Amino acid sequence: MTKTYKNIVKDFDQPRSLKGLICKVFLPKDYPNSVSEDYTTYQVWDSAQALCSSVTGSLAINSVFKGIGVGDSSASSLSATSNWIIRDGIDRR
Repeated sequence: MTKTYKNIVKDFDQPRSLKGLICKVFLPKDYPNSVSEDYTTYQVWDSAQALCSSVTGSLAINSVFKGIGVGDSSASSLSATSNWIIRDGIDRR
């Protein structure tokens, strides 16, 4: 059974339901009347971009930590520090 536009708005107006609570927290006041027609599409893509950006940042930080020896049981803190300094010094021109 597909939901009609009126049913979606009705869910939004019922904050006691879980869906209504989520709508109250994440959607602007007086949604959908307070936004343009393309708001939902924009918000979906904006959220997807934010998620991808967060994942990319986490992977980059993980790679940096691995590069300096964090998490390697055979690497000492001194070797990780010197490794970082040497790599940082070589990369700067």
